[in-house]
Amino acid sequence: MWIMVQCAIGITKVISTSFTETTTFTDHEGWTISNTYNLGHSSCGGVQLFGGNNEFDQSTGIVKLFSLPPHYKLYLSFVVYVIDMTSGYTINVFLDQMPHQIIIPLASSDLCGTSQVDQTYNVAINQFHSYPTTIISIFGSQDQTLVYWGIRDFVLSVDTCPSNCDICFSGSQAFECQQWKLFHSAWTSTDMNDFDNGGWYTQSLAGPTECASIPIKGGYNSMTAAGSLDRQFVLPPHSSLYFIYRFVIIDGWTGQHGNFKIENVNFYSLYNQVGNQRNFCGNGLQPDQFHIHGIEYLHDKPIISLLITSDQGDSTKFFGIRDFYIYVYTPSSSCGDGVIDENEQCDDGNTYAFDGCFICEYSCVEGCSTCINGMCYDCQDGWMFDMLNDQCIYQQSNNQIEQDQIRDNQLDIHNYQLNCIQFNQQTQCIKCKLGYELFEYCQPVCGDGIVAGNEECEMPQKNCNSSCQYQCQEECSVCSFGKCQQCISGYMLQMSECLPKCGDYQIQKQEQCDDGNMVRFEGCHNCQNECQDQCLLCGLGQCLMCKEGWILENGYCDSKCGDQRIAQGLEECDDGNDIQFDGCYECKLECPDQQCAVCYLGVCYSCHFPLTLYKDQCLVICGDGLLASGYEECDDGNEIPYDGCYKCKYQCYKECKICDRGVCMDECDYGYYLVNQICVPYCGDGIITIDEQCDDANSIEYDGCHQCDYSCPQNCNVCEEGICSKCNFGFYLNDQKCITKCGDGLIGFPVEECDDYNKNNQDGCDSNCLIEIDWTCTQPSEDSFSQCSYMVAPSMKLTYITQEYNFQYVELSFTQKVRCYVQNYTSFINATIINFNADSYRINIIETMPANYTLQSVIYEFKIEILEQVKSDIILEIDLNEQLYNGIEMNLIKLSSSIKLNQPKLLDQNQLTVSSSLQEMNKVILYISCSIGLLYLIFGKIGVFLDILDILQQQSYLKYINVEIPQNLKMYYESSNVISFQPFLQFLNLNTLSSNYVELQYIEAKYKFKEYEVNADITANLQLFLIIVTTVFISKFIFKQLLRQLYKANIPMIEQFQFKLHSTFTLIISKLYFNFAKQGLQVIIHSNSFDLLFVSCIQLSVNCDLYRTLLSVWIIVFTTLVIIQPKKNRQQNSVIIIKKLTYIMILVFYQSCQIVQSILLSLIQTFYMSFLISQQKSMSLQFLKQFMAEGSMLFTLVMNFCYWDELMTQLNYQNKVDISWSQIALLTSSLASIILVETYNSFLNIYKKVQQKKKGKPCNSKYPFEQMIVF
Repeated sequence: MWIMVQCAIGITKVISTSFTETTTFTDHEGWTISNTYNLGHSSCGGVQLFGGNNEFDQSTGIVKLFSLPPHYKLYLSFVVYVIDMTSGYTINVFLDQMPHQIIIPLASSDLCGTSQVDQTYNVAINQFHSYPTTIISIFGSQDQTLVYWGIRDFVLSVDTCPSNCDICFSGSQAFECQQWKLFHSAWTSTDMNDFDNGGWYTQSLAGPTECASIPIKGGYNSMTAAGSLDRQFVLPPHSSLYFIYRFVIIDGWTGQHGNFKIENVNFYSLYNQVGNQRNFCGNGLQPDQFHIHGIEYLHDKPIISLLITSDQGDSTKFFGIRDFYIYVYTPSSSCGDGVIDENEQCDDGNTYAFDGCFICEYSCVEGCSTCINGMCYDCQDGWMFDMLNDQCIYQQSNNQIEQDQIRDNQLDIHNYQLNCIQFNQQTQCIKCKLGYELFEYCQPVCGDGIVAGNEECEMPQKNCNSSCQYQCQEECSVCSFGKCQQCISGYMLQMSECLPKCGDYQIQKQEQCDDGNMVRFEGCHNCQNECQDQCLLCGLGQCLMCKEGWILENGYCDSKCGDQRIAQGLEECDDGNDIQFDGCYECKLECPDQQCAVCYLGVCYSCHFPLTLYKDQCLVICGDGLLASGYEECDDGNEIPYDGCYKCKYQCYKECKICDRGVCMDECDYGYYLVNQICVPYCGDGIITIDEQCDDANSIEYDGCHQCDYSCPQNCNVCEEGICSKCNFGFYLNDQKCITKCGDGLIGFPVEECDDYNKNNQDGCDSNCLIEIDWTCTQPSEDSFSQCSYMVAPSMKLTYITQEYNFQYVELSFTQKVRCYVQNYTSFINATIINFNADSYRINIIETMPANYTLQSVIYEFKIEILEQVKSDIILEIDLNEQLYNGIEMNLIKLSSSIKLNQPKLLDQNQLTVSSSLQEMNKVILYISCSIGLLYLIFGKIGVFLDILDILQQQSYLKYINVEIPQNLKMYYESSNVISFQPFLQFLNLNTLSSNYVELQYIEAKYKFKEYEVNADITANLQLFLIIVTTVFISKFIFKQLLRQLYKANIPMIEQFQFKLHSTFTLIISKLYFNFAKQGLQVIIHSNSFDLLFVSCIQLSVNCDLYRTLLSVWIIVFTTLVIIQPKKNRQQNSVIIIKKLTYIMILVFYQSCQIVQSILLSLIQTFYMSFLISQQKSMSLQFLKQFMAEGSMLFTLVMNFCYWDELMTQLNYQNKVDISWSQIALLTSSLASIILVETYNSFLNIYKKVQQKKKGKPCNSKYPFEQMIVF
C-alpha cells in the first residue's frame, strides 16, 4: 500500500540548505544582498548568522533563485534572529510574488547588540507550488529603525510529483500528471551567457541583463515597457496547454499591466503589487518585483501565437522575462468515460480503488485474496465472501478487536515518540515538533497553519474542513484531495467544483427556477427569477412596481397607448389622440410635414424628391435645378434672365415677340443666329450687334477688340474704345502699341526686369534688360535706372563618395557657408529613393557638420543600404523642408536635388554562409601550411620553408589589386591576415610599447591601401623585422651555449637508448646552429622579402621627407643583393627578386590605372611560369607544386579583368560573384596541394630511411628530422 501511495503522490525531498552548523559563513551561498553594512555575516551569542548585528536592518533584503524538480508543494523553514527590539517585529517573506508576514513577539532576552531585547523565532511556511523555479525574498520591516536581523538553518524542500511527471498539481494522480509533457522552455539558465532570443522576435533591444544576480531576458536599459516578445509555435497533438512565465517589473509601475496575449487576445494581465519589497536593479527609486504565473488554456489547434508585452507604452520603464515554459496535455486514453478503449482493460466510469477496476486496469475488491479480471474468487482471513454483491465483508472477532486495540496503542506510542523532540528524565515528552501540541502525546493542531500528522490540509485553505481534512461540496460524488472528480446528477464539473446545470428543467438548491432557455425578461434567466425590463421592484419573478408610464397588472407591467402616459422604453410620446401629422401618432413621434421622407423622433432628415429640407421644412427651392411638378414650370439652376427659364417660369430672350414654353418662335434679326431655339449673336463674324461693342473678325488680343469687347493694347494706361492715348511708365506708344526701349534707364514691367541705362552684357543687366545669373538689381526710385550687384546664392551639392557592397555613401554639402533658424535641422531633411518601396531600403543620416544658428560649412552624409537586388536605375532624392541662408541672408535657389546610385552588391544568406565557411577553411589551411614551413625551417629544409612563405605572401597581396571585388572574395582574402604582421604586433602590444620610445607617424596611403588602412610610414612597418632579427641572433647564442653543454655531457655513463636520443638531439641543435650562424640573415631577408619590398614601395609612393625616401631605396637595394648573393642559385634567385620587385612596384605605382595594373601583373606571372618550365628538365613533385601554385595565381590575375569598371555594364554583380567562386577554388586548391606534396615527400623520405635501416645500411640523411623519426 505504501508503494502505491509513494508512486501516486511522490515523496518529500530537500532541495537546499544554507547557513547551518556545517556552513563556514564565509560567503553568501548564492544569496544576493540589498543594502548591507559590512561583510554580510556576524555572530550573536556565539551563533553564526547570515546578517545579524550591524549587518541587516530595515532597508536590507536578500533574494535567491532556486531550481526545483517537478513538485506540487513547497516547504520553507529557517531561524530568524531579531536584535535590539523595542516592540514586535515583522519579517516579510516572498515566495515568488506570494507574501508571508512573520510577526515576531517581543522577548526578554539579550543575546547580542546593545542592551535592547533580542529574540529568536522558528519560521515554517508551506505553500502549494508547481513552478519549476522559485525566487525567495526576505526583507526586514521598514517601520522600525536601528533593529537588526539575521537568519540561519535555512531549509527548502518540496513534495515531488509522481514518477514520469513533468509537472503536477495538488491532488494530481499519476495517470493525470503523466499526460502533461514539457514542450518548450526558454531563459531558464542561471548563466546570462546562455540567454539568446530562442526563436522569439524582440521588438526592442532586449539583450540579457541581471537583476539581483539573476539573469533575465531584457531588464533595465534593455527591454522598455513599450517593447514586446512574440513567437509562433507549431504544436504536437494536444487538448490543453499550460504556460508558465516569470515577469520582472523594474522600478515599479503605476496603473499599468504586463499582458500575456494568445492569438493577439489579452489572456492574462498582471499588475504592480505594492509591498515591502526592495530595489535590486534599475534606477534604485522604486522596488523591483518578480512575478511568476501559470495559465491553463484549452487548445487543440496545431499552431499558436504568443505575445508578451505591456500597456505601459513608456520607454523610461523596463521589464524582463525568464523561466518561460509550455506544457502540452496529450491524454493517452479517455480513462473514466465508461467506454473501454483498445488500450484499456476496463472502464467503470470512476476512480474508486478496490471496486474491481482502477485506472482502467483490473483490480481486486477490498479484502479479496484471489481475483481474475476483477472478479473475486476468495477472500482474505477475517473476510467473508458475499456472492450476491460479489464482494468481501469484513468479520471482526473479539480476538481481532483486542489485536487492533494493541496495534492502535502501539501506533499511538510510536507517534508519541516520533513527534516528540524533547523528553524529561522519566522519558516523558515535554516538547513536540513544529506543528504539534502536547496533550497526552504530541498531536497535530488543526488551524495552526502547518500540515502535520494525519492532517491533509490547513484552514483557511479551500475545501479544508474544521478537522483539517479535505472535503468537497455535497453535490460531489467522487472527491480526491479536496478536488471534486465527479458530480451527482443535475450538476456539472467545472474547475473541480460542482455547478448546477442551468437549462435542464431541474431546479437545484442553488437555482430559483429553470425554464430550459436563456431568454431575458420572461421570468427566469440563468436559473434565477427575473422580471421584465420595465419593472423597478421584483420579488420571486413577480413585479411589484413598474417604471413611469407602465401599469402594473397581475405582477406584469403593461402599457396603453392614448392614456397620455408615456411608457418608458416602449412609447416615444402619448398625446391622447389618433390624429396623424400632429407630431405624435400611435405613441411614436412623427414629423408634421407630409413631404418628409426620413423622420426620426419627430425631426425630419430628408424630404421626398424633389423638395428640399430647409429649417426642418420640406420646401420647393427655385434655382436648385430640381423640377417640382405642380409647383414650377421649369428650373434651370440659375437666375439669369432671358435664358429660357427665369424664376422657374418659361421666358424667351428680350426681343422675342412670340414665346412658347421658353422657345422663341420669331425669325432672328441680322447678326443673330438661332441656337437651341434662341437667337444669339456670333462673335467674330464682323457684324456688330446690339449685344457687342465691336467685332474685328479675329481673336487677336490687345489689338483694340477682343471677344467683341473693346480692349486696350498691352501696357496701355489710358484707353478709350480700344484706342490707347497713353502708355504705362517705361513704355512708348508706337502704332497703337506700347513698347519699351531697353537702355533708356526706365524699367518697363513686366517686359523688362531691369534697365541700367546701357545695353552692355556682364554688368548685371544684359542687352535685353534681363537680370543675369548670380546678379541682383534694384531700382532706388521709379524714375531711376537699375543698380546691379554680383551676389551668388548658395546651392545644394550631392557628391557620391563610395560603395561598400550593399552600402553606399553620399555627401550633401553646399556651395557656401550657410545657417538655419530652426532647431534639429536634420528632421527637416527627407531622403528617399524614387519609385522604391520604403521597406526595400534604409537610409541613415550622419551629421558630419550639422546646420545650426552658426554660419559654417554644413555637411551631411547619407548611408544608404539597399535590401534587395534591382535592375532599374536607383535615384536618391534629397528634399529640404526648411530654408538655409548664407551670410547676407540669401536662401537656397533649389530645395531639392537628386543623384544616381550604383547597383547594390548583395549576397544572399546561403552565399554568406558558404563564404564564411570557406574563410574559416582557408585559415585552417594557412595555419597548416605555416606550421609545415616552420617545421622544415627548424629541421634544415630552408628552401621548402621559403617556397611556402612566398606562395602565402603573394596570395595575401592579391587584395591590393585596384579592382572592385565581390564580397565573398573579399571575405576569403581577409583570412590571409593570419600570416600578416599586425595580429602579432597587437598580441605583443608592440605598437604601444614602441610609441612610448619612438615617435611613429601614420602616413595615409592611397587607393586600395587606404581602404585597408595601410600605414605608409616605413619606420613603423620595420618594427617586426627588427624584432625577428634580434630574435634570430639571440636564438643563435642560445643554440651555441646549448650545443656546448651537450658536447660536454658524460657519454660513457649514458645507456645505449639514451645515447642515441642524446646524439639525435645534439645533431638537431647542431643543424639549427649551423643554419642560424651561416644563413641566418639571408633567411630572414629572403623570408621577409615581399614585406620589405612592399613597405619600401609604399613609402616611395607618397610624398615624404628625404630620410624615409633614402631608407626605402636602401632597403630595396639591400634586399636584392642579399637574395642574389648565393652563387649556387644566383640565376634563379635573380629572377625571383626581379619578379617580386616588379610585382610589388606594379601593385603600388599603378593603383590609378586598374587595366594596366591587371595586365602587367598577369604578364609578369606568365613570364615567371615560362621561366619555371624552361628550367625544369624532368617532371617532379616539387615542380608540380610550384606549377599549381603559380598557375592558380595566373588564372586568378586574369579573372580580375572581369572586375574592370569598363565591364560594369556587361557583367552584373551575380556574374562577378560566380567568377569569384572559381578564384577561391583555385587559390584554395593551390594551398591544399602544398600540404599534400610536402606531406607526401616527408613520408616518402621516412619510408626510404626505414627500409635502409632494415637492410642495415647507414642512414646518412642530411635532415636530422628524418633521422630522428627513423630512430
